[in-house]
Amino acid sequence: MTPALPLALMLSFTAFAADVCNPNDFQGAYGFQLSGTSAISGVAKPIAGVGRMVLDGSGGLSGTSSATFAGVLQGNPVTGTYEAHTDCSVSWALQDDSGGYQHFEGTMSPDGKRVQFRQTDPGGEEERGIAIQTSADCTDADIKEHYTFTASNRAPLDVDKNTIQLEDTCFVHAEVVILPVATINMRGILVDGGKQILAIQTDPGTAVTAKFVAR
Repeated sequence: MTPALPLALMLSFTAFAADVCNPNDFQGAYGFQLSGTSAISGVAKPIAGVGRMVLDGSGGLSGTSSATFAGVLQGNPVTGTYEAHTDCSVSWALQDDSGGYQHFEGTMSPDGKRVQFRQTDPGGEEERGIAIQTSADCTDADIKEHYTFTASNRAPLDVDKNTIQLEDTCFVHAEVVILPVATINMRGILVDGGKQILAIQTDPGTAVTAKFVAR
């Protein structure tokens, strides 16, 4: 029986019912988030990932992927290839700097701005994700004043812009205060013009996904 998806991903998912899509709409920059369990290394372990990929319009892609696997944060530049089809199906393969490949397939929305996907490699079948178009570049102005923060292991919280710091290529670092004294660290990617941030917790020993939604 497939385990229930984390709340952050359940809230993100939309049922895409279109029968026809324009493959050319699947291009540009996307922020993505995935979570689940991976047995690629032999033993099933929790994983949470966030990243950015840029599709060049000709079947090639590049970007950056960060993931917490078994509680250890890893980050790599990635390159790869992708395909999109008129039935709204899409697929892509990412190669990290160690030479390893990961393969994904999914369904895009009619406008090409959102994709629900899963990993297809043996041992990675329990990983599910969402990809949403993002800007070619981001500025501080893209970070909204107030967000509702929802993590896969916590109740919703209200957070403001002061907790979020823009890094580069639309990635952000956020420090979210959990009363009375705890602070959790998040790495996220601005998507949808800054109206949303897809994120993972980066503190050691965690594999937590989260979402910030502007309010």
